[in-house]
Amino acid sequence: MPNINALYCKTHFLTFLTEEDGHWIPSINTKTNKGFGVYQCDECSKIWSYAKSRSNFTRTCKNKKCNKPNYPVFMWNHFITIAYCNEMCFTFLTEEDGQWIPNINIENTKSFGVYQCECNKIWSSARSWSNFTQECKKCNLGCLPRIIWENNPYKSKTTPRSISTIEHESEYCEYCKKHGKERCKNDRF
Repeated sequence: MPNINALYCKTHFLTFLTEEDGHWIPSINTKTNKGFGVYQCDECSKIWSYAKSRSNFTRTCKNKKCNKPNYPVFMWNHFITIAYCNEMCFTFLTEEDGQWIPNINIENTKSFGVYQCECNKIWSSARSWSNFTQECKKCNLGCLPRIIWENNPYKSKTTPRSISTIEHESEYCEYCKKHGKERCKNDRF
């Protein structure tokens, strides 16, 4: 019986992903995580994967003679990367307009931001503040943006502020709670 570990998952599943994209974690270390899961049957040792796994739900063994339900042994934990932001978030922004930068030691900046909670939920906001949190809708944990959009200082600010018609959800925004929704909308640093 092969021993499933992170190295086994790395060499057999999602081999095109790198350490910059994320890592394999034992599913027992995750809260109700959704994503790519790797399974090993306790009874017949059959190994399989499923792209829409949940760490707290079982899948029936792929061995038709066994059919035992099993939890995933490992789950892929995706990291937000700059490449992810370029491909998935605010795609109307170009390299001429600016760049995505990690929110590390950035103070007093309001811009587009991308968040990733400890529960692995990912979301974006056009009203992100580098030093104020937004609550995760899944687990209510306050999170700082992981990556912030930085405008090109040499280009006029003709870039549209947002193509989204979705209203800013101020009940999840720390800045709105402290200073009010109108200040969050109008304040600039």
